[in-house]
Amino acid sequence: MSDLEIKIINTKHSLYSAEQQLRNNVLLIPYGLPPHFWEMNDKSSFHIVTIDKENNVVGCLLLYPLPNELDSVQFCLLYTSDA
Repeated sequence: MSDLEIKIINTKHSLYSAEQQLRNNVLLIPYGLPPHFWEMNDKSSFHIVTIDKENNVVGCLLLYPLPNELDSVQFCLLYTSDA
């Protein structure tokens, strides 16, 4: 049995800042993008996080509905190897 749990959150959830930090450290900063580069779409995105037994965010999936496409989303998936 896994010690990981999946939660659906929004930008007001207490785990949101940990999701932001994961994205900054894994996706943005290593590739030369500024921290918080992707956040302009966060309020309209669906946020799914994976947390470990200590309540640390170790993975995330963001689904951003494309404004002019009823059946399309843009997604970003991150997962750390520490879990």
